[in-house]
Amino acid sequence: MRVLITNNTLATPAGTEMYVRDVALGLLRRGHQPIAYSTQLGTVARMLHDATIPVIDDLNKLAVVPDVIHGQHHLDAMTAMLHFPQTPSVYFCHGWVTWEEMPAIFPTLQHYVAVDDLCVERLQCEHGIVPDRIHTIRNFVDLHRFGMREPLPTKPQRALVFSNRAHEQGYLGIIRQACSERRISVDVMGAAAHRSAESPEQFLGSYDIIFAKARSAIEAMACGVAVITCDSFGLGGMVTQQNYAQSRALNFGMRTLHRSISVQHVLDELDRYDAQDAQAITLRIRKEADMEPAIDAIVEVYTRAIASHAAAPAALQPHMTAASDYLRKIAVEAKLRGEAEKLRIVAQAEAATQCLRAEFAEQQNMPIKACAKPVCDTELGTKIASAAKFETIPAPRRSPNELHAWQREQLAVHVAAIEQQGILGLYDKLRSAEHPANTKTPFWRLFVRAYSTRNSYVDCFSARLKLLRARHRPDPFIENLYDEILAKHERVSGMQTTPATSLQSELSTMFAQLGIHALVEIACGHCIWLTSPEPGLQYTGIDLSRALIEQNRRRFASFSWTFALIDVVTSSIPLADAVLCRDWLHFLPLSSISGALHHMRVSGAKYLIATTAPAITTNSETQTGTWRALNLMRPPFNLHEPVMHIEYNGKMLGIWQLRDA
Repeated sequence: MRVLITNNTLATPAGTEMYVRDVALGLLRRGHQPIAYSTQLGTVARMLHDATIPVIDDLNKLAVVPDVIHGQHHLDAMTAMLHFPQTPSVYFCHGWVTWEEMPAIFPTLQHYVAVDDLCVERLQCEHGIVPDRIHTIRNFVDLHRFGMREPLPTKPQRALVFSNRAHEQGYLGIIRQACSERRISVDVMGAAAHRSAESPEQFLGSYDIIFAKARSAIEAMACGVAVITCDSFGLGGMVTQQNYAQSRALNFGMRTLHRSISVQHVLDELDRYDAQDAQAITLRIRKEADMEPAIDAIVEVYTRAIASHAAAPAALQPHMTAASDYLRKIAVEAKLRGEAEKLRIVAQAEAATQCLRAEFAEQQNMPIKACAKPVCDTELGTKIASAAKFETIPAPRRSPNELHAWQREQLAVHVAAIEQQGILGLYDKLRSAEHPANTKTPFWRLFVRAYSTRNSYVDCFSARLKLLRARHRPDPFIENLYDEILAKHERVSGMQTTPATSLQSELSTMFAQLGIHALVEIACGHCIWLTSPEPGLQYTGIDLSRALIEQNRRRFASFSWTFALIDVVTSSIPLADAVLCRDWLHFLPLSSISGALHHMRVSGAKYLIATTAPAITTNSETQTGTWRALNLMRPPFNLHEPVMHIEYNGKMLGIWQLRDA
């Protein structure tokens, strides 16, 4: 049987990539002919090729028609099914969350395989796959590779965090702190820590406790190690004989990770360590999760798919209809991703304008505020004089790198030309009928919004920084230049930022009334509302910019404040009395906001302090990075009326008890 196996990537060793490797090797041992396909090849592709398994990134290289398609990840699976429209297919679902795991729908797809009960739920409750077409084949382990270690010690001494998402700025630091209190050394293995593992069987057995989930957790248990299910999504806990059956049905995965990751929670799980119980778990997992019966079950599904297709071959028209439906399903996501990439390039181009602006001011020996006369006696002046043509010149066909450089240069020249008129006159110029094209770029639309609401240039620049952070792609140049722009602006234009002392004073009063002594601020930025340390307040600032976090640590070193690099949408946050979130949720899609609110609720904090707009009756969707007003008391959030609120700068900060939020 010739089996074409598809996957999103065959690059870095990870869950589905290693699943492909194991299945292909199992098929090869049974005399079948596996072929692996992905558009992204790398380490795993090399491992397969070294095992004499063909690996391709172009289906035109496959001159023979496969007997069956083993589809994983819809983009690659649909590519294969459209290329071989008369080949029966089986689709494997490995996850609950990721877009790539969305099941494909196609006439040649009659059977689906789920690796756990949660994937079954996704298939039948979100995508309309009827139960009799779904087969559950739970994740397995190659017992020939993963042998048992010697018995565990009475007290654990070594622990490993085994995850591609673990890094020092995330939950890894919390685990290190908890383990240090129990005198347990901690290592980390995974892509985010720049320590990828091609052969985990060589080191898993050298640890006493392993923090992992899904296949990684199963492999660790098979080696005889005590396992605490954990990942950036949350903390599950020590796997014991009592909770094993339920956790196994859920693949030791996301639905088991229901607790926040805190030092105390990790300590509680470390204290549940029991060497004898762990050994019993090992014997059970090695009995139930053996790879060989699982491969036999997979081959049986292949055989049923081939028989079903032979009995009722699909006509051509349903193929075309299914392909059309599929393109419609992925269109929005694909367009959003493309738009996000374009916005990222524009944002980087705008960062380059700051350098050109400073260079221009230095060459002309004049302040940034106003450079009234045209200057054409330098190379820079020549560029500025020709900048009016920018909006009407179409971009020629270029490579991605050439296009990026061209966009940076052209946008920089255009910005410099406009700013000859001075910052104070910018809004009037943008509104004039003589320059309607200026308002077409995202950069200028941002300025129009800022000036029309009587915000200062610095407020506008802060908004741009928030856009960059919201896209998770901060530009180090624009981050590092912020202080310089802030200082120059206050000196040149005479405009001031929104007074921070007033907001700090009102928050200070509220902290005292509610007994708030520890505060976590999400998207803390440069902490401009805190002009001085708040007496008796333990402050932690969270942001997505590594450069900004390091800068804050240096700037506020004498304040004893803490700063951390954490993505609140996907990761837990430190324990505090209250969580402050000003003007950040407005830049996120509704689903991301729900994820962030979840991590706030499970953090253990008593209060949420967040910006809200009570006048909004319907919360609209948005792309990541595009601002819109939100009312947290309307669906899909449905928070109760705040217990207190603060009016500031035309906005409202609501204070909610998180247990009711």
